[in-house]
Amino acid sequence: MAIAAVTSTILTNAEPGAGAEVTGAQHDFGAALIRGLWVYTDIGASGFDAAPTNGLPRIRTTLEAVSSSGGTASDRDPPISFEHSTPADDAYHFADYWAGQVPRYVKLTVVNLTNKAVSTNMLSVTVECVKET
Repeated sequence: MAIAAVTSTILTNAEPGAGAEVTGAQHDFGAALIRGLWVYTDIGASGFDAAPTNGLPRIRTTLEAVSSSGGTASDRDPPISFEHSTPADDAYHFADYWAGQVPRYVKLTVVNLTNKAVSTNMLSVTVECVKET
């Protein structure tokens, strides 16, 4: 049995528009038991085109299970989802922990629920976990 810490950037330099979403490439955690998953969502300084005003000033980060390599998101596993308030045109760093089961293949989606676009190359998401093989 081997244990290893793994960090992977799943989404980088993204810029979802107001009310839009952006989806990263499929991620493969490999044939391993995942012992906890950290999801880091980062928005750079002055990350929005302006301060969000109306509606929900929030960002939602979701990891959805994919049944096989190259497949589409599966509805048999609930998504791993985190939502955070983004009320100002500021930098944000959100660190979320998931203690439950993590599927081998996932697709990551970030939804910008604000009424302002994320500025050019200002959004990235990284995952960090301990794998047991």
